Amino acid sequence: KRQVSILILIVIFILTLLPISDITKEYASKKEKKITSLFKLIKDRWDKSIIINLLYLIVLGIMTFNINYLKQLNSVIFAFFFVVNIWMMVFICFSYMWVMPIASYFPNDGILKLLKKSMLITLDNILITVVISLFIIGFAFITGYILSTLLSIYSLILLFVFPGISGLLLFLHLNLAQILKKYDEV
Repeated sequence: KRQVSILILIVIFILTLLPISDITKEYASKKEKKITSLFKLIKDRWDKSIIINLLYLIVLGIMTFNINYLKQLNSVIFAFFFVVNIWMMVFICFSYMWVMPIASYFPNDGILKLLKKSMLITLDNILITVVISLFIIGFAFITGYILSTLLSIYSLILLFVFPGISGLLLFLHLNLAQILKKYDEV
């Protein structure tokens, strides 16, 4: 039963990540958006959200398989490909971080165009991408540690202190807005 509930949570996460990103974009733009519009956004954007998330999961799964295969081979050339695969995997994780905010800013773009834009944003702004990634990873570890130790005592208090995925997406939207301003000035 636990595996089924985890699977349901993953499916809900995949379905709602892009619509939540759309709503947080509106909040980042200081526009009022009702939470009831989430259901309309899920109906309109679920297909793109599923395709983007599954595409990244498939690519990361293939790369994980490659890394596990290459680390078993003992040769200099395979060690080179192992390192290249590790860095490609890191780059893909960095570019995934920008996909949902970019998809919210450019809702009419196709999936390949969104992936291309996210990779270009990642390459052109690698320092801010690394800093934001470290912030998100650190935040996840700190939140996970604090919530696991204090959840039973302070669960209602911590609910309002630590942002969830929408808080992290809002953080990404605010940073993406600053990055896009740089491109508007050119």
